[in-house]
Amino acid sequence: MSSLYKLPGRTRMSGDERRRLIVTTALKSLTVNGAEGTSLRSICRDMGVAPSLLLYFFKGWHELLVSAYEAMVQRLLAHLSQLLSRPYADEGARVQEMIAYQIPAAVDDESTGALLAFWQLSRSVPALREPFRTFLEARRHIMYLALCRLAPDGDAAVDLERVTTSLVMMVDGFWLHRSLNPATIIAEDAHGLCWAFVARELSLPIHRDECWDLLLAPPHPQPASASAPGAAGPPR
Repeated sequence: MSSLYKLPGRTRMSGDERRRLIVTTALKSLTVNGAEGTSLRSICRDMGVAPSLLLYFFKGWHELLVSAYEAMVQRLLAHLSQLLSRPYADEGARVQEMIAYQIPAAVDDESTGALLAFWQLSRSVPALREPFRTFLEARRHIMYLALCRLAPDGDAAVDLERVTTSLVMMVDGFWLHRSLNPATIIAEDAHGLCWAFVARELSLPIHRDECWDLLLAPPHPQPASASAPGAAGPPR
């Protein structure tokens, strides 16, 4: 029980330090044991404390989950923000590094296991849905700013909002497939496909490769949608 009360060389831990230790333990448990193997009682068992002590710092299991999720994604957002503010001679290299960070080559790190557990828990824990939405919007905004720097100046034909949303969805899809089964696609190919999509949408030069032929082909013109008699609306 002493681990929640003391730090090496310290007489007593502060309340904030205890909260952070509980959150860290919850994330480690989610990484190792998954959603089904993690509970308030299992975390208490790992820490050697009574459930009543954890409930002193958190109102309940759902609040602890939200705090753990927010702590984890803030680290991810902080790294993306660093990549956004870091000087690059080539803006394309910035976007490619941001893509590679979000689809890591190693799928056994803490964030991968914990994020998979949170995705599973989100179906039964409604309190996680708003933090999920907030994280997605914050990450999408960072990627949008990066693409704004990359897009050709004055190209009004490029819908950067749409390109950003599509890119984030691609990244998430590759991340999920590789997290569940790394053999589905190697990380380098996932990075290449995402970058090929960006290059195609922004009309950037790229080294062609046979495996990107379909993706890099000029987009087919969309047929005009049929409108009901008397109906009017913007072109799609």
